[in-house]
Amino acid sequence: LADNLVTAAAEREKQASEVRGTQLYMPRQQKRPDGGWKHSDGVPPEEVQVGGVVSGFVTNSSYNCGVFVNFGCVKDGKLNVPQFDYMKYRVGDRVDNMVVNK
Repeated sequence: LADNLVTAAAEREKQASEVRGTQLYMPRQQKRPDGGWKHSDGVPPEEVQVGGVVSGFVTNSSYNCGVFVNFGCVKDGKLNVPQFDYMKYRVGDRVDNMVVNK
């Protein structure tokens, strides 16, 4: 009975979202790279100039953690975006004209 209720509720939500013209959100798991998120050939953080403009590629994007970008430093930088805007960024997307603030 419980399985039928869950299935029926999911079907109702799907139909309602189709009426609203939206898609259901399905979280996707991202696998952590074998070497972690650090980049051995990157620039040390001490050498990154605050206020500098950089470009890079999205390495991770999730609701819980946010959006992280490889911009040439030894560690990825966190992109300052509103929490629900993470869905606009996919792994591999290029992000230009980011201003370093920390």
